[in-house]
Amino acid sequence: MMYATDRASLRPSFLSGAFKAARQTQALLQMDLTQTESDLLKLLADAWDASGPPGYVETSEVAMRLKISVADAKSAIQSLHVKGLVDTDKVDTFAVYLTPEGYDLVRKVL
Repeated sequence: MMYATDRASLRPSFLSGAFKAARQTQALLQMDLTQTESDLLKLLADAWDASGPPGYVETSEVAMRLKISVADAKSAIQSLHVKGLVDTDKVDTFAVYLTPEGYDLVRKVL
């Protein structure tokens, strides 16, 4: 009689973390980000580093710093939100910030 085993439990813990990080990096590379989305992620990661997590940036400031319209900023924010890389306040996308997963991926890949 064969017993089912959880293969993940057979890996040393440091390898499990390395595999997870590699999968996350690969996932970001496959997301096919636009230049605006990439620039937005970098802006948010810099805000995180400068002021601490989560590094809120108002949508109007995103638009001004990326030299795009507020509507384009909101569109990029929504796209990244769907991908799980950013989150927003709950009032009409007034401010945006990176999720911890988004920050980790940005700093490893971009």
